[in-house]
Amino acid sequence: MSNSIENLYIATNFTFKETLLPRKSTKYVIVHHSEILKPHNVNDVHQLHLKLKMAGIGYHFFIRKDGSIYQGRPLDTVGAHVRDFNSASVGVCFEGHFDLERINDLQYQKGVELIAAIVKRYPGSTVKFHNQYTTKKNCPGKLFPCIELLQDVMAKL
Repeated sequence: MSNSIENLYIATNFTFKETLLPRKSTKYVIVHHSEILKPHNVNDVHQLHLKLKMAGIGYHFFIRKDGSIYQGRPLDTVGAHVRDFNSASVGVCFEGHFDLERINDLQYQKGVELIAAIVKRYPGSTVKFHNQYTTKKNCPGKLFPCIELLQDVMAKL
């Protein structure tokens, strides 16, 4: 399979409540979990973020438990997922609550593939995790395999 980002995800046509700004640099790929146990999809997250008075979904990508990857915000726009770092990062969110459950192999492998493709698209960017930017959240969860994900992404570069 091609590692072109566009070949990895399913496009969405969300309407945002305000014009999204173009992202001028990409230094980070920041990993999140949705922190929801019950099954949900990218539209559910978009609607939740709208209810929270955001412009719409704050993540650029959403990876379902079945391994399908959906576009959230357009890749070239500023996200809304990590305060003070949105203008230089791409947000990737995994469906699930990884304080309470473990990620499955398919979802994990698709995430590695996507994140490696993003890092290739933006040379010099690094993979980070939401909890590296806040003490208020344990995102992407205490059971999320952060070290393994970093190693597996690096192996694909």
